[in-house]
Amino acid sequence: MDQEIKASWVARLRSRQDAQGSGFLLRTTSDGKEEKKCCLGVLAEVCGVPRSTLFEGYLFNGTRSNRIPPEGFAGLTIAQLDKLAQLNDVDKKPFPQIADWIEENL
Repeated sequence: MDQEIKASWVARLRSRQDAQGSGFLLRTTSDGKEEKKCCLGVLAEVCGVPRSTLFEGYLFNGTRSNRIPPEGFAGLTIAQLDKLAQLNDVDKKPFPQIADWIEENL
């Protein structure tokens, strides 16, 4: 993984700038007032992926959308992406703890 992207991603996760959600890259409430992202949605934004392509883009329950390339994303393998999705969606780890995992493992 590119170390500049990693540093920006970790900083963004720790900033509490983004509300955390699960089961999707980015979701906005029907009234447009609240937006939540998973840790991979934050990564996609850090990498400059257009917001319009992030909407409801990743599900961990065994279904992967076409928004995550099969070969991986941002220098991460599918196994690493799945682990991050598990930390966010299944284990319900808060962004700062996910940032710690990223620093230690990527």
